[in-house]
Amino acid sequence: MMARGPGWRLVEGEADNWHVALRRETEDPVRTWAHLLRTIRSISTTHRLRPIVLDLRDAERLGGVAAQAAGLLLAELEQRGLRICAIVGPDLIHAARVQHLISLHAPICGGCFLTEGEAIDWVRTGPPPVAAPLRSRPGGLRIAPPRV
Repeated sequence: MMARGPGWRLVEGEADNWHVALRRETEDPVRTWAHLLRTIRSISTTHRLRPIVLDLRDAERLGGVAAQAAGLLLAELEQRGLRICAIVGPDLIHAARVQHLISLHAPICGGCFLTEGEAIDWVRTGPPPVAAPLRSRPGGLRIAPPRV
């Protein structure tokens, strides 16, 4: 085990990733997500960040302020260009909520899966495609550079 906090634990995963498992019995889900974000920021100063698999199969359904706190973590990892995926299990309502959250905060680097196998396969595929940067044209229009 690399790290743990209130309602979560982080271990090394099998595909050169980090596996974060969240537990249902946490008293304050907002505190759990905030502590996880602070810990990942702290680890990033001394270790190379890796893709993260969030195991939410045993976690509470995301909603309200807890969803906002989870969104901050997803947005930070998206900004760093780090692949992050969530395993939600067979609860389709939970899956829909998590997928919506990922589409808002990590649309390029995020994924939501029902099984651990699907999530690990997705993490192994490598970095996500990155959109070409925009460049200016004399007329003020911005276009993407041609693909080679």
